[in-house]
Amino acid sequence: MRFFKFLFSKTFLIQLVLAVVVTIVLAFLTLKWLDYKTHHGERIPVPDLSKMRLDKVEETLADLQLQFVVTDSGNYNPDYPKYSVIEQNPKPGDFVK
Repeated sequence: MRFFKFLFSKTFLIQLVLAVVVTIVLAFLTLKWLDYKTHHGERIPVPDLSKMRLDKVEETLADLQLQFVVTDSGNYNPDYPKYSVIEQNPKPGDFVK
């Protein structure tokens, strides 16, 4: 009987309301922080890098604050200049963060 009386006491109800409010505020702040940290809603279109020399690729992507990785695949195409991009992933026009 005392347990049910305690559940409906003023002290317990105030503590319960405070716990719910703190939980909601912490959840809201966590979601806002995640939006900020992950740059939610921001996206950058990938430029077309085909037939572009690697030094020019480096300049172009540095201006956009993007990184690149060179994968030496052994593909050879005589139509492309030396040290140029033959294939890229993601494709031109795709969006990245």
